[in-house]
Amino acid sequence: AVGSYLNSEQMDEVISYCKHDVLQTYKFYTKSLKHIEIRQFYTKLEGINLINASETKMAKDIFGKYLSKFMGIDYKDLRKMRTYRKSINISDLIFPYIKFKHKQNNAVLDYFKSIRWTPDSKISYSTDYANVKREYGEGGLHSFVHEATIFESNDEYIVYDLDFASFYPHLSFKNKLHPQHIPEKIFSEIYEGFYNERKKYPKSDPRNYVLKILLNSAYGLSKDEYSYLYDPKWQLAITINGQLLLSMLTEQVIEATSYCRICFENTDGAA
Repeated sequence: AVGSYLNSEQMDEVISYCKHDVLQTYKFYTKSLKHIEIRQFYTKLEGINLINASETKMAKDIFGKYLSKFMGIDYKDLRKMRTYRKSINISDLIFPYIKFKHKQNNAVLDYFKSIRWTPDSKISYSTDYANVKREYGEGGLHSFVHEATIFESNDEYIVYDLDFASFYPHLSFKNKLHPQHIPEKIFSEIYEGFYNERKKYPKSDPRNYVLKILLNSAYGLSKDEYSYLYDPKWQLAITINGQLLLSMLTEQVIEATSYCRICFENTDGAA
C-alpha cells in the first residue's frame, strides 16, 4: 500500500517486478518500432499528428486532408458529411458490361437484380459451380471445394494463385464510383493517385505500407456510419460488382479450357 515501509525481502520483490516490467516494455517497444517509425515519418511528411493513430485513423486523416483541400472545405466540415440510404435497388448498381453464358451465373445475376437493399436486409446466395460451392453475400464472394483437398503442382497440373492488387479500390476509381456527397472527379483522382503513388515504392518503404492501408481502409470506411466516407450505395456498388466480375473471370477461364479446376475464389484475396 502507498506509504508502507518495505523490508528487504519486499524490496527485492519490487525491484524484480520493476526489472521485469521495464524489460517487457522494451520488448514491446522493439516489436512496435517499425510502426512507431512509420507514424513519425508520416507525421512529418503530411504535417498531421499521427503518432498515436490507429491504421484506420491514419487513413481517415490523410485521405481527409487531401479531400478537404481539393473540395475547398475545412476537414472538420468534411468529417460531418455522410450519405444515408433507406433503400437501394441493386439492379441500378450492376455494371452494364457484366454478362454471363452459364445458367448458374445468370441465376446469380438475376438474384442480385431482384434485391432491394435496406439497412436491415441480408444478401446471401449459395450455388454450385464447376467443382466448387459458391457463397455470395453483401461483402463479397467466397468459394471452396466440397471436400477437404490439397492442391499441388505436378507434371500434369500447375497451381496458379492469382491476386489482383487493390481489387476493390480499382473497381471504385476505374468505374467512377464514389460517395454521393464527395464529387466523383476529386474523389477518383485522389484515390487512384494513392494507388499510383504506392507503385513507386518497394514494400520495405513505409510509404508503400501506409498507402496500402489507406487504399483498403477507405473502402472499409464506406460501411462506417461514423466516417465521412459512409455511403452504402458506394459500398454495395463495389462489393456486388466485384463478386460478379470475379465470377465472369472464372467463367471465361472455364469456357476457354477443358482442363482447369477452381481451387477457390475470394474477393478479399486471391482467386
